[in-house]
Amino acid sequence: MARFALEFCAVESCGKCTPCRIGAVRGVETVDRIARGDFSCFCHGLLLRQAFCFLLVVFGDAIGAGDHVMQGSTVVINPPDGDMGAYLRSLQALLALELDWFAPGHGWLVAQPHALVRALVAHRRAREAKVVEALAALGPCAVEALVPRVYDDVPADRFPIAARSLLAHLLALRDEGAAAESHGVWRLTGAAEGGTSRAALPPGT
Repeated sequence: MARFALEFCAVESCGKCTPCRIGAVRGVETVDRIARGDFSCFCHGLLLRQAFCFLLVVFGDAIGAGDHVMQGSTVVINPPDGDMGAYLRSLQALLALELDWFAPGHGWLVAQPHALVRALVAHRRAREAKVVEALAALGPCAVEALVPRVYDDVPADRFPIAARSLLAHLLALRDEGAAAESHGVWRLTGAAEGGTSRAALPPGT
């Protein structure tokens, strides 16, 4: 249905306006690419179950980023829908694309998209390092006890949302074997206690 509608617009276009003259043709090409399985898909859960960024379709040197990358803000990764590890891997995948612009769902067009992605990854890794440092200092504890220490740069009225993002970091650390949980109490494993801070490693490692 989408291809039929776009093809109709491409054929019937008078050629006066760019969105119709070029957009419809590129739309047909994009639908055909998807039908062949030739597309880039970056999926992650955000603040709400309904808020997802499923597909980023490249048009020339720009990419429609939806809620995947936002201008002037970071995305809330909210378990169980949100997966911090998958989100970071999807950011790394963006670095493999040749891009000049992001067109986010929130905010203005973003130039130098790769620099933004690297900054986002660095921000997440720095926050992850604070999670590890807090667990090392406090010992086994619940998420609620970690929030004020890990998010000491965030107003207290945002702690409930911060707790969701913190849980996403803990789950990612658990998946990497660096943390463990039992009955809501989190602790570091020997690998995390004796290892190198993830913030010190190259993004995506």
